Amino acid sequence: MAEQKVRGKKPLYKKNTSTGELQMLCPHCGEEINAVDVESFLHCPFCNTVLLQDDEFDDFLLDNVVRAWIAKTNHSLKG
Repeated sequence: MAEQKVRGKKPLYKKNTSTGELQMLCPHCGEEINAVDVESFLHCPFCNTVLLQDDEFDDFLLDNVVRAWIAKTNHSLKG
């Protein structure tokens, strides 16, 4: 099987200490990137650097969806 060439630079990730949300930073320009900015186009909206899509990238995209689902589930369990 041929080895697939990996394209893009790995974004930097950090947890917001006050909210616990995952934040993505461009590895080239350092700007904070929102999930809506990279859902369709896998590049930094500020400097156009192509971002590497890996498991951590997918986790970043799903972070807010999972948080909303957990909050909704917890709310409905309380009555």
